[in-house]
Amino acid sequence: MKKSSFFLILLLLSSEVLLMLLFGTAPRTRAFSGNGNGTPVDPYQITNVNQLQEMKDNLTASYVLINDIDASDTVNWNGGAGFEPVGTYANGFTGSFDGRGYKINNLYINRSGTDGVGLFERVSEGGVVKNVGLENVYVTGHDYVGGLVGRNEGTVSNSYSTGSVGGNWYVGGLVGRNSRTVSNCYSTGSVSSSYAVGGLVGTNDGTVSNSYSTGLVSGSYEVGGLVGRNDIGTVSNCYSAGDVNGAGNTVGGLVGFKYSGTVSNSFWDKQTSGQATSDGGIGKTTAEMKTQSTFTNVGWDFVNIWNIASNINSGYPFLALPPPTTITTPAPPPETPYAIYVGVILIVIVIVGLVTYLLIRRRRRGAGTIRR
Repeated sequence: MKKSSFFLILLLLSSEVLLMLLFGTAPRTRAFSGNGNGTPVDPYQITNVNQLQEMKDNLTASYVLINDIDASDTVNWNGGAGFEPVGTYANGFTGSFDGRGYKINNLYINRSGTDGVGLFERVSEGGVVKNVGLENVYVTGHDYVGGLVGRNEGTVSNSYSTGSVGGNWYVGGLVGRNSRTVSNCYSTGSVSSSYAVGGLVGTNDGTVSNSYSTGLVSGSYEVGGLVGRNDIGTVSNCYSAGDVNGAGNTVGGLVGFKYSGTVSNSFWDKQTSGQATSDGGIGKTTAEMKTQSTFTNVGWDFVNIWNIASNINSGYPFLALPPPTTITTPAPPPETPYAIYVGVILIVIVIVGLVTYLLIRRRRRGAGTIRR
């Protein structure tokens, strides 16, 4: 092969490498359609229900709501199945979701043959869901069903749900199965299931604290106003005041069935629940449940966590959840115009071509001198 041909091939290869390198650093389309880059410092900013659904495409990122979300259209999604829960049993959500005090309204999920149903199918260890309200949800699944989370192995805090939640086993108004932490949460919606159904949590092997439920709970076995089945978990500083209906002796005003674990400093309303007994907790009259000293006598914090007022929450204690907060959108870094990329490539090609031409010419002159 002639040396001139060698240098020509080198020129072409060099140009292709430069093209790849330069275009490889050009701006690319992101999976998330909104602002932010998904880091804790600059989380993805969710402004609508479509972006809420996009969380399923990146289960390790950080997300925040920056306004209330209207999810009414989810009733028309996926052939009537509605919103697709975020995460799967094999790949749970390990990122963070901060509602910042905003609400998601009218979320619709109708997946009666599916296990693990809620806004999040599964929150895995390290995952955080906080500061969000779900209002007027309609959530139906098979097993492990909750308005917010089907299976929780992470942290759920400062959140609530209202509406209707139903399933077969392990169903809760907020969380279907809790294996880690639920704190400062409540549910006021109706919950129905055959087995292990609770107003807030269906089955608990983690920690439930400073939380309450006031909605109707109905099922067959292991039916509780707050927790249906307490496996090896702890329940503390909680109460329930909703109507509780079930069959047999595993129905309780606060906890339906306690296999193990502890229930402390927690109460249920014997009158509104229609239940004189519970597998954990202390039953009180409605008047006692609306009296602050009932709770402060066992150490409840009415300065930082709880409030009570006759005209709020029907006179029962309520949580002092943080109000909505704003977020400052950082200015995006300036993007290099496409024309500049092309211009740089052309300049580099010209320089490489000129250098190659000079080298070839020099070698030819050297060869001519030797012949003479």
